[in-house]
Amino acid sequence: MSKDTKKIVFSKSKPSLSASSSSSSSLPIHNSFTPLSPFPRFRPSSPVPISSRPPYSSIVQTTRILPQSIIRPNISSISLPTDSSLYSINPNHKIIKILEPIEEEKVSQSFLTLIDYLYPRNCHFYDSDQKNIDYYQAILVDTGSVDIQHILNPQNPSKIDYSKIKIKKIISLEEWKSKPFVQKTLSNFNSYSQYNYYDYQEAWEKALLFRNFNHSWFIYYDEQFSNNYPRWFVKWFKYIGIIPNAFSKQILEAYNKFIDYFKQDGIPDFEYTLQFMTIFQIPWIFSWTYHYQVKQDISPPLLLRHYRSKWWNKFSIEKANIASVQKYYMFISSQYETSVKTPIIQNPNSFQDQDYIIRLQSCSTPEEMQRIINEINQSPSGSKRFTNEEDLQDSQDPYEDIGPI
Repeated sequence: MSKDTKKIVFSKSKPSLSASSSSSSSLPIHNSFTPLSPFPRFRPSSPVPISSRPPYSSIVQTTRILPQSIIRPNISSISLPTDSSLYSINPNHKIIKILEPIEEEKVSQSFLTLIDYLYPRNCHFYDSDQKNIDYYQAILVDTGSVDIQHILNPQNPSKIDYSKIKIKKIISLEEWKSKPFVQKTLSNFNSYSQYNYYDYQEAWEKALLFRNFNHSWFIYYDEQFSNNYPRWFVKWFKYIGIIPNAFSKQILEAYNKFIDYFKQDGIPDFEYTLQFMTIFQIPWIFSWTYHYQVKQDISPPLLLRHYRSKWWNKFSIEKANIASVQKYYMFISSQYETSVKTPIIQNPNSFQDQDYIIRLQSCSTPEEMQRIINEINQSPSGSKRFTNEEDLQDSQDPYEDIGPI
């Protein structure tokens, strides 16, 4: 089997002429959440044009039909991820629902009996017949937020070994440029129901609810990912992101050094972890499972969702070790000190540099100055220190086509 037949790629296709002609001009994203120590790069936004809601008949008729290039195999047949015992359980779990007596009876028969009772086939949530996992994955892909690949078993193409999701950007309300309930149409998947910003937020988790226990996601950042994200994405990482207990020894030492450098009061651990992962563009492996909780005379029986993460052993440690953290801290410190004492125009002919100097001189708080410094850091002249997607090739790992990052 050729390498090309091992992947089902679920990524944004080239828009039609009508779709491209209706797009508006790009606008830099301004993050409403101030990261601890970002190393951002500006990226243009691509607002999806607002259009009227299609008739219900057209939605129902083609909801489950994908273009031939991205049709997915039967998701009921999936391989068990390798080394599942190495997963670390995230202490942050979610209560899915309080179980009624009839649902408790289903649990007593088997867990699968309960899930089959609660949700449609091959689904682990229910919003509506139209809003299934394909719909939520399409939202993320169509907005240019992610690329998704389902990796097939080379011996049995009907099975999925695991999936990959590349994070490209997270759309903020500023970039959405409408009220959050305003409906928009998927430009490349127009047979699906329309979506709003609430659906977009929901998509970041529901698109990953592919299969419990025996399916995993390899999550990594696009090399152009900007460390800008809305506040709700911090909460997403609280559950979906890796936890420090899963780090290798050297990475954990570097992570603790990172916290020492940028310690702030009132910041939860998972927020430091998110910053650490995005700054050094570290991938991780994610999985999830159900849990049935009964506490006699304390609370009603609960159905929980537990999240698990695992370190990817092929990550190049030197890209996020203590030396890298120290280098990053020295760079940030030098930029800050230079801007405070004697801001220097590196290129007198550059209008952008002159603009930065004017803005720095007008700053009234250290926080405002740091934000402008972060914008300078992401400029094209900055060093390109992270991974190229072409490096993601290897054949010795269960995530077999992903090489050292």
